[in-house]
Amino acid sequence: MRVQIRRGAMSTSLDEVLPLAGRIQHPESNRFEWAIVELDTPVNNEGVQTDKLCLRPAIANKAVGDPDEIPVHIALIEGTRDVDGKPAYKVGTLLGQAVCGPERAE
Repeated sequence: MRVQIRRGAMSTSLDEVLPLAGRIQHPESNRFEWAIVELDTPVNNEGVQTDKLCLRPAIANKAVGDPDEIPVHIALIEGTRDVDGKPAYKVGTLLGQAVCGPERAE
């Protein structure tokens, strides 16, 4: 499923590059409630370049990819390694909060 990440009520260090679009990578996540999103365009934040973000719903009982837009916490994926044939992600620090919802045609 494709999603779009845009600015929300709270700022993040990624505000300059938002909105971003990408594809949810499921079920590969090393944190239960987090979703990994592979971005269409890589981002650079304080010298770390990545094409993947971790998104965590900021509201209980919501999920990244739900039909409605939801606030999400954002962290960069700073690296990936293989563990028993599955990717394990190195999750960076939280960058702030944004809004995530299904990608819409413009």
